[in-house]
Amino acid sequence: MACSTSFCQILTSMSIISLHRLPIPMASVINNLLQAIRQAWLDGQNSVQYSHLSGKTMTHFSLWVVTFWSSVVEIRAKACKPWRDACLWLGKQMHATQSQERWKLACEVHGILDILPWNGKKSGLSEIEPIYELWWYLGDEWL
Repeated sequence: MACSTSFCQILTSMSIISLHRLPIPMASVINNLLQAIRQAWLDGQNSVQYSHLSGKTMTHFSLWVVTFWSSVVEIRAKACKPWRDACLWLGKQMHATQSQERWKLACEVHGILDILPWNGKKSGLSEIEPIYELWWYLGDEWL
């Protein structure tokens, strides 16, 4: 990644499509960029560029994209991976169980997870915790 001083990109549908299709840098690169963009902004720079895509038409992105990438990496680590692991554990329970009752329960929970918004808030006793925190109960970890 390299910062550019002479480019100010307006957020367009094409830039959103490009961001969607391009890979997010590794977390270590994002952390380095987060440290560098503060000074880059003070130095008058206003964009970053995928350095390995320099031949492409759309390679510059506003500095805010680094913060976006950081948020995506955090969500993936904090919510998506544990949620996916919980679903995998549940799938194993559905296929490995000898008990018909346990199989039915696992299928019912799997069906609920398919329609449950993982990023919503839990209802009931603790509404401040997000739903994805329920992953803790789907696995051997909670024991």
